[in-house]
Amino acid sequence: MRHYSLRTIHNLLDQLKTVRFLHEIVVVLNGTNAELEHDNNDLNDSTEGGLKCVSVLRVVSSGKGLALKAGFDYVYQHYQNNAVVVTMDADLQSFSFDYLLKLVYPIAVFGGDFNKGYYARFSNNKLDGRLTRLLVLPLLNAIQAQHPTSELLQWLLAFRYPLSGDVAMSSRLLPQLHFSEHWAYDLSLLTSLYQAKQKLEIYQTEVSDNYEHLHRSIEKDAALGLMEVAKDISDYLTALLPLDRTRLIADYHALSRQYCEKYRKLALFNGLFYSQEAEQNLIAQFLMHIEFQALTSV
Repeated sequence: MRHYSLRTIHNLLDQLKTVRFLHEIVVVLNGTNAELEHDNNDLNDSTEGGLKCVSVLRVVSSGKGLALKAGFDYVYQHYQNNAVVVTMDADLQSFSFDYLLKLVYPIAVFGGDFNKGYYARFSNNKLDGRLTRLLVLPLLNAIQAQHPTSELLQWLLAFRYPLSGDVAMSSRLLPQLHFSEHWAYDLSLLTSLYQAKQKLEIYQTEVSDNYEHLHRSIEKDAALGLMEVAKDISDYLTALLPLDRTRLIADYHALSRQYCEKYRKLALFNGLFYSQEAEQNLIAQFLMHIEFQALTSV
């Protein structure tokens, strides 16, 4: 999880403790936030009378992928092939019992291997999900323009919300997974699943009519800001297949503006505030990094 306050984590644990079918929560703390320098008992206190155990792991890294690998390794060591594993972002503010149940149900009841949650992204009367809307989807489509028959790209585009961090899976999958150590974790996990998709039963489920979490700063130099995440994601996607970088820049620029107009109309239809100028400024920052990638890859 990111640099959240201990209160943020407690709020989610207080809700999770009411879910009787959970056996253990594994909290992975990454980074060096002083607010989180508490012993395990402080977090265990949040689950008194509910769950059997809360285990706290510490990872000296801000990489999402490294943190989740530590959690997965712990779960597999303790449960082998006998568990349903759920991952959730620690900043989730719209948790409900139904939310968790919809993630778990296809694995626990149908015997599936993996379930990817998706949801609408809006809050405070505006659209959210900037990275998915303005970077991932237009960039994937720009890459697909050069590789129209790529099954991998078709696979990634088939997911309704590819950056969703809320998934459920059978623990038997854990040793097979290979993914990015940093912020491209979600996309690299889907790529890893693609390699074995013929042998797996994979679902995606709408788990909420509105997902709300803490939002990243747009500051370019913030270590955990939106642009740092965007750079990791952009670097990962553009390394998947060989590309004509000049064409990619032009195609992404055109497609991102089409997506911008699409979401302007979506916001208007739903009575949501929408700043086309702010969205285009963000696209310009994404484009600047893609152009920088093209220069440095020569």
